[in-house]
Amino acid sequence: MNSHDAAVRRLTSLFYTLRRRGFELGIGELLDAIRALELGWAHDEPGLKKLASLLFCHSPEEQYQLELLSMETARPRTGPAEGPGQPQAEAQPTPDPPVQPSPTAGTQGELTPIPVKTPPAPALPFGERPQTYWPITQRAMAYGWRRLRRPVADGPADVLDLDATVSRAVHDGFFLQPAYTRRVRNHARLTLLLDMNGSMAPFHSFCRDLAATATAEPTLEEVAVFYFHNLPEAFYLDRYLTRPAGPLLPAIEPDTSILVVSDAGAARGHHRSQRVRATNEFVTACRRHTPLMAWLNPLPRERWNGNSASAISQFVPMRQLDDEGFRHAVDLLRGYGK
Repeated sequence: MNSHDAAVRRLTSLFYTLRRRGFELGIGELLDAIRALELGWAHDEPGLKKLASLLFCHSPEEQYQLELLSMETARPRTGPAEGPGQPQAEAQPTPDPPVQPSPTAGTQGELTPIPVKTPPAPALPFGERPQTYWPITQRAMAYGWRRLRRPVADGPADVLDLDATVSRAVHDGFFLQPAYTRRVRNHARLTLLLDMNGSMAPFHSFCRDLAATATAEPTLEEVAVFYFHNLPEAFYLDRYLTRPAGPLLPAIEPDTSILVVSDAGAARGHHRSQRVRATNEFVTACRRHTPLMAWLNPLPRERWNGNSASAISQFVPMRQLDDEGFRHAVDLLRGYGK
């Protein structure tokens, strides 16, 4: 049995164990976990534990139960004491503690039907998620979008200009009326380009949160969200890639900020010349319209070496997806840094 088959068998066994302990898991979670193994996400024990925490646990309490189960599995099991002349006794496995059967459980144990879709987990408060689930919270996204500002004084002239009022009164020798200035308005425009499917599947929920927090931010004048798969050539209006969008670049203005979210090939670790060339052509075309562009990569920086992500990061500013990387990306979208 090779390492992949052993990892699949270990993960499947853990899946059934968690179901027996009351975890609301469906066949979708198991298939997603097996798919992640095929993509090379984890084969050793720590990697399997982290993968199970991401896909099988829907609350901090379930993560705590998974940690306890890992400790029980790792605990050495010993038999009775052995004397010098006594034969070595075989260790007896410790049975799982009894659990209360769920209302839908049958009498066949592992042969009971598995739901196709797990019931939705209770919603956590805004911005609150298990610490191991995302490197950045919804609250951090919302705060970051508020920093994306392009102030222009083109509003109604109803803001009191105290300095100008005093200067005019001193110049005229008397006070006639106050001086007003135009109200400053935020003209920041944002275009989000989100890579979907394939190696980006584990980050779909994050992409949805990123789009939702941006569109909900009232200080942004305009937010446009488009989706693509691997190559930034064809764009779509929905994350299922079924509604093609029209030409993207004609709508880009000089003050439009473009943020691309993609692993840029770092997940599979391959260097694809076609992907690098197509991305370079797209970035060059975008910069004819606006210099405000940044790239967020959900894979850690050490995973970019030797693949397409490393080459793409040479001609477009790419940041790692975490709190610091998101702040730097927003600064780039504001026109600061490089």
